[in-house]
Amino acid sequence: MSRDITLSDIADRLGVTKVTVSKSLRDHSDISMSTKERVRETAQEMGYQHNRLAQSLTLGRTLTIGAIVRKRSHTFFSQVLDGINKIAAENDYEIILCVSEEQEEKEKAYLQTLLSMQVDGLLVSVSEETSDPEPFQEVTDQNVPLVFFDRGLDDIDASSVTVDDWEGAYEAVTHAIENGNEQIAHIAGYSHIQIGHQRRLGYEDALRDHDRPVHDELIVEGGFGEEDGYAAGKTLLESGTVPDAIFAVTFPVALGVEDRIREIDSSILKDIQFYSFGQHDLNRFFRYPHISVYQPTRRLGKKATNLLLHEIENPSASTTEIELSTRIAIPEEPHTLPYLQGNKG
Repeated sequence: MSRDITLSDIADRLGVTKVTVSKSLRDHSDISMSTKERVRETAQEMGYQHNRLAQSLTLGRTLTIGAIVRKRSHTFFSQVLDGINKIAAENDYEIILCVSEEQEEKEKAYLQTLLSMQVDGLLVSVSEETSDPEPFQEVTDQNVPLVFFDRGLDDIDASSVTVDDWEGAYEAVTHAIENGNEQIAHIAGYSHIQIGHQRRLGYEDALRDHDRPVHDELIVEGGFGEEDGYAAGKTLLESGTVPDAIFAVTFPVALGVEDRIREIDSSILKDIQFYSFGQHDLNRFFRYPHISVYQPTRRLGKKATNLLLHEIENPSASTTEIELSTRIAIPEEPHTLPYLQGNKG
């Protein structure tokens, strides 16, 4: 019976190191494309088959990472997952993806499932319903590395990678003020969630620092999805004040607000400048594009995964908090395609 082909066999055939072969097969960025192609062709010719079970037994790990996200179809998460998958693949890890749909009970169940599968670590963005830290405490009590990204829990001693929510909100509202907007509304997220609290705080601080009053009737609190924005749009207009700028806690919330206002009175949309935390590639096609708080989504995913892998390799590593900067993204002039010109909403 012939023996299995190993990485060393391929390395000997090509006259390169075993590390070069390993990185080439994992599509690592350190290796040139030409070398990767040579290694892959040689591996195929020699009949090499990657044995993950043997590798995991040798390392004492499952070479899997559990990732719990709130939404899969959300542009934010698809881009973050791009970053997560890239770093995981470069380090020969598989991602087990779970989607909580913003439900705390689903999140709890997924945590238990992933722990039972003996994943080497967890990447989690907590749901908007999450208030109980106990399931996450169980994770840390079992010494399973945990990194929160985007949203986390203050009560848990775990590392996190987030964006500077306060700074992004502050800069957006400051931009609105400096561009002459007088009535700036905020469609806010839940205050018990970090991003909701920090973005509202940035909104209020920007108003106060520019000697503007904070009007409670111009703040509508809810969730982080399009349906929440849709409900908030009606509430906002019923306050009796039509704002000339709206700062939404997320891009989907801004879409929901805009949709509701369009139904009530589409003519006023031309007089409202939308600001949204987060962005979408389709924004440039809107008749009235949003001014966005740009988040480095793929970088966030990469940072979170690299941090988790570091903690997997170094069990005694101290927890780390990484906060990435945001910037204001000003859209180009609205498109003037015929079908957009005919769209009064």
